[in-house]
Order: sequence, then structure tokens, then C-alpha cells
Amino acid sequence: MQHHHAHIASCLADNGWSSDDGPVIGVAWDGTGYGTDGHIWGGEFLVADYQGFRRAAHLEYLPMPGGEAAIRNPYRLAIGYLYALTGCPPSLPPNFGGGGLPSPRVGGGAGGGGCAGEEELRIIQQQVDKGINCPQTSAGGRLFDAVSALLGIRACITYEAQAAVELEMIATRRPKCQSHVTGYPFGVEEEGDGLVIRLRPLFEALLTDLQGGMVVGEMAYRFHVTVAEMMGALCERIAQETGLRTVALSGGCFQNRLLLALVVPRLRGVGLRVLLHRRVPCNDGGVSLGQAMIAHFAVN
Repeated sequence: MQHHHAHIASCLADNGWSSDDGPVIGVAWDGTGYGTDGHIWGGEFLVADYQGFRRAAHLEYLPMPGGEAAIRNPYRLAIGYLYALTGCPPSLPPNFGGGGLPSPRVGGGAGGGGCAGEEELRIIQQQVDKGINCPQTSAGGRLFDAVSALLGIRACITYEAQAAVELEMIATRRPKCQSHVTGYPFGVEEEGDGLVIRLRPLFEALLTDLQGGMVVGEMAYRFHVTVAEMMGALCERIAQETGLRTVALSGGCFQNRLLLALVVPRLRGVGLRVLLHRRVPCNDGGVSLGQAMIAHFAVN
């Protein structure tokens, strides 16, 4: 059974959702889950119940140069994403990873050790061009990692989700001087039977702010606002198309308290009911409950 379908089923079961209650809009955002098309999913918008699901929208596919190495070293994600989105060797900001090119020190100071010199940049570009050990991912967790590295927060990790956790912490410590913050731009396009979220405008805007010297905490917070706006916009559009009025949020990305605080009011503000995990974890610690529920209805 599909991993992200099980996440949504877990959230439904956690909320006492009956099979007779019908399908919901399921937002499943995490770091890794095998998709039905052979790619790595994790930025998913599903129309789902216990019996099945339809993939209504997702983040666009972007490369993970080195596979697991990109998870351990998010600077590889940042470089791969920029190269894939622009088609050009990335022109990285001077503070990328805490140093400058041509031999930037990646993860200086708080960001952890490691380096990405010209040779590694060339290898990453070849991996992306030729698809060598470079799986494609739509994962929201990897997006958080890439942005964390790009902002010079965390380039190499020593525990799971460290880059995303530190991105959230820096975002929450920003001065509360602005009452209303808008997110960065992003695109939404129809592709096949669903919608795809395009990320080039987001990364171009982040680079512009970096080069303009914007405070990292402000950019980190604005990125969180962007993700909340993505979720709000996609859920509202799917609700209009399907008539569904309930949204279930599941997956490890929803351990991020700032993200929850931003996205839940947006969904409720457009009249959508929001289901959150209460008794079982939203991360993979709760996915077995969803798997059990799907299996139950598959055999009965």
C-alpha cells in the first residue's frame, strides 16, 4: 500500500473518521515515501479515504544528487535544485553554507562541516544531467532541507530532519516587527490528471533576498509562510473541484509547529474543516495505523 495514502488513513483513524464519512483532501508532506510512479513522493495532495486515493497535486520533481548523500548533505539538494530549475550552473550567494566560491565552505559555524568545491559542483551537475544516482523527489521535507542549506543554516546533518528543524527555529526567533508577511511566489500548473507546484519563482526570490542582504530569519519565516500559502491555495482549489470540505494533515513536516500555526488558520479561513493527529504521531511512527486501516477495508 502506498506510504502517503497510509499517512492520511492514519490521520482519519486518529480522528474517528468512519468509512461512511467519505473521502477527504489529504495533505501528506514528509521526507521520503515510494510513489506509484517509481519516484520519491512527499509533497502530496490526495483525495483519499480508507479504500483508495487519487493524487490531485504535488510538488514538482527535483533531483537528489547522490541519493542518500543528498539527505545527509542538504547543500547537495540546494545545488541540484538550483541547477535543475534554472538549467544553468548555480550562481550561489557569497554566504552559501557560510563561505564563498570557488571553494565555498559548506556548513561553517552553526551549519556543520563539509565543503563543496568546484569539482563537487561539476560532479553534481553531471549527476543531474545524466541521471546518475540522482533520484527524483517531490518531497516537502527535502524542500525544507534545500532551503535550509541555501540560507546557510544547515549544510550537513547529524540526525534526521536537522536542517528543517533548525530552519524552523531560526524562523521562530525573527523579530515580530511585521504584522503581515506574504510568502514568496510559486507556480501551479496542470499536468496530466492533477496539478504541479512549480518552485523556480520561489528559489529565484530567495536568491534575490540573499544577494540583497535580507536577514536570514526573515527569509526562513517567509519561506514557512510560502508553504502555508501553497497548502491553502491547493486545498482550496481541490475543494472547489471536488466539493470536499475536510482536510487531513499528516506526515513528518507537520511536526513543525510554526507550519501548523500558519496553515491551519488559512484552511479554516476558507471554510475547510482540518483534521490533525491527536493520539498517534503524524510522522512514520503513526503510519502503521493507516496501513492497518487500509488492509482492513481491502479484505472486508
